[in-house]
Amino acid sequence: MENIFEIKPKFDGKVPTNPTLVIYLDPNKKKLHIIMTVCSPPFEDPSCHALNKFDASILETNTWHDFIIETRQSLKTDGYVKIFQNKNLIFKKSSLKTFYKYNGGLRFWIGPYIWSGAHIAKDEPNHEF
Repeated sequence: MENIFEIKPKFDGKVPTNPTLVIYLDPNKKKLHIIMTVCSPPFEDPSCHALNKFDASILETNTWHDFIIETRQSLKTDGYVKIFQNKNLIFKKSSLKTFYKYNGGLRFWIGPYIWSGAHIAKDEPNHEF
């Protein structure tokens, strides 16, 4: 799995953080997975990771895709996330908490990368972007 977009609290060097919104790409199936996390570390509650887990879309090979991510990151239930792919709304969640309490600011990570702690399958294909 490769991250292609992530909103994450800035790591202060002491307290680990987890993305509040991440879009993963499964390169074998060409499917997008969207996961929201709204609990602060240590993330022991299983519902923290699975909240709004969603298989969003299949990406066509050798085709350009445009994404728009619109979000209000909030500690209250007035937060929302909308994700558009090629002008089509593929994900929408509203009236919910979209962030957990953290002292640092937010970071937006854009671009394909494999998380250093992720398991890489033996059948992992080559990646071309």
